[in-house]
Amino acid sequence: MEHAKEHAPQYGETSALTYHEAKQLTAKQDSMFRDLPSSTRKRFNHDVEEFLTFLENPANAEDITDDGIINSSSSSTPAESNTTTETLAPEGDITP
Repeated sequence: MEHAKEHAPQYGETSALTYHEAKQLTAKQDSMFRDLPSSTRKRFNHDVEEFLTFLENPANAEDITDDGIINSSSSSTPAESNTTTETLAPEGDITP
């Protein structure tokens, strides 16, 4: 089988997400990022991974709130809450 020759097996721990759930989460994150104002996307080089890495860093909590990326009434940043239930609104707010 050509595929097996080209791709070595990889083993390791995985999250509790199924393949389908992971694809859905990725699609949702991409969509939410595309809905942000272009100035916000530009700040992260139009790269959703760079944006998510920024959000995950607790040191950026103040910038996230000051820049309006997260609704200031939220009690925690995505990194602090460690959940995927918050969503980005088209205006750039993250809402539960």
